[in-house]
Amino acid sequence: MKESISLRRQLDEILGSRAKVSVLRVLNDGRPELNGREVARRAGLASRSAQLALASLTRIGIVQMRAVGNNHVFSVNPEFNLYKTSIQAAFAAEKAGPEALAQDLIRHLRGEPILTLAWFGSVARGQRDAGSDMDVLIVLKDSRASEGIRKALEGQAASLREKFGFRIELYVLGAKELARRFDSNDLLVRNMVKDAVLLHGKPLSEVLLDAP
Repeated sequence: MKESISLRRQLDEILGSRAKVSVLRVLNDGRPELNGREVARRAGLASRSAQLALASLTRIGIVQMRAVGNNHVFSVNPEFNLYKTSIQAAFAAEKAGPEALAQDLIRHLRGEPILTLAWFGSVARGQRDAGSDMDVLIVLKDSRASEGIRKALEGQAASLREKFGFRIELYVLGAKELARRFDSNDLLVRNMVKDAVLLHGKPLSEVLLDAP
């Protein structure tokens, strides 16, 4: 009976800490087997935290460990039931989240021509905490439409937060204004260009080069 209860509550053990989720996310990326130090580095964890997470996940069976000389390397177990039926799909959905958000925003724009849709800031850098906003930049060819687009998307803010779990902070700029503020060393725009992760349209470097 105890084993049966354990099987029904495996998710508690597998996903019970941020360290374990971070380790699984690294191993889920489909890269070659990794040693503990490299797992810790890629997961952004202290070495001891990564070691404990790897030991627990290996004991459960979702992670495999193999000896290579005097070292040990780790990989995800692709045949582990919960991984194969749900956890792998959850990581895939998480990774595709920004693109899904972009498609939702594009649908709400109802065909408005946009040059670039990108996200930037702490969430884009993978440094999200509980209070982080998702900073989204939309660049238009014609800035005269920016206010109408901003209002239209702000009207969808609550439904987008319910769907994606983020408060969306929108920045809507015309290409000419973006270039002007970049040239004047506007710190916000400079950070946008530096951090931007392209979701749709042209890279910001091309927008800046083509701006009148």
